[in-house]
Amino acid sequence: MISKHIYQSVLKVQTRTELAELLYQNVMHNEGGVIAINKPYGLRNGTGFDDPLDTKFKTVNRFNFSLTEVLPLLASMLNVPNLTVARSPEKFASGLTLLNVDNEAGIKISKAVKHPTSPAVYSYQAVCHGVPLLSSNSGERLGLTTNESDLSVKLSTDQSANKIKTKKMKQIYYKYKVLNTNPDLNASLVEVSTNRILWYYVPLYLATRLLTPVIGDQIHGNSVKYLFGKPVHLPTFNVTGFNPQKLPEDICKRLEVDETDSLLIPNHLHLSSVTLYHFSRKEPKHLTIHAPPPPHFQWTCSQLKLWNEPENLLPVEVAF
Repeated sequence: MISKHIYQSVLKVQTRTELAELLYQNVMHNEGGVIAINKPYGLRNGTGFDDPLDTKFKTVNRFNFSLTEVLPLLASMLNVPNLTVARSPEKFASGLTLLNVDNEAGIKISKAVKHPTSPAVYSYQAVCHGVPLLSSNSGERLGLTTNESDLSVKLSTDQSANKIKTKKMKQIYYKYKVLNTNPDLNASLVEVSTNRILWYYVPLYLATRLLTPVIGDQIHGNSVKYLFGKPVHLPTFNVTGFNPQKLPEDICKRLEVDETDSLLIPNHLHLSSVTLYHFSRKEPKHLTIHAPPPPHFQWTCSQLKLWNEPENLLPVEVAF
């Protein structure tokens, strides 16, 4: 065990100005009123708790301030009058956050995101325990339902038009591609593309459909067990549940953590690419923005031998 583990390393951000400078250094796109930043893991969007598990993950509370609290400072650094969050992954995922400088840009983003024939595509990369049976799929549409009594969620191929109409069921598109695997450790690097940005939709899909839970996922991380060497999915836990993930000893050794200290491992989910189709009337009409994964994500991939060069993590553009 090393004393200064990468998962425990705290970014040296003590003030709002330092956080704004960090975000400024991570600007991935700045054009036409649309600014994209590569949000660090552990940074919440709002001023309050924006996730039921916020009080559970003590190890990821790296920032004293939220994204919205430093937007005025970031706007000043970028020499724009205002900044508003248009789309962003939650605290427990890193990656691309779209900001707009005015209402016109905000409306433009919103129209592209909700385009009737070609909605936005969000491509996430995830480090997973397990290897999908197939290396990719051609895309599938699933229905997501939430039980209001216990907030449990599930995906189903059986989609009710009436439930969708009454908003009791959400339709979500998923497409995945295995970027790399390590069969010896039963680990994989998977890219999942979807039309929804809420962070737990992707871990839910990986755990329940591909039987490969995300490393660091404390909601669905223990929903897959192995019987006679085959993965089996157990009943899905609710989104406010808390069930620390237990990883195999060989993976824990590679990640230099104790099996009993799984809470040290952050959720390895990164929004690596966003594509807005029909974003502009001019060529190119489509806007695609990429963002590299954070250091802890890259370190884990290296330790699990899931990649050798950063180029291996470049996302594949996907359209539904």
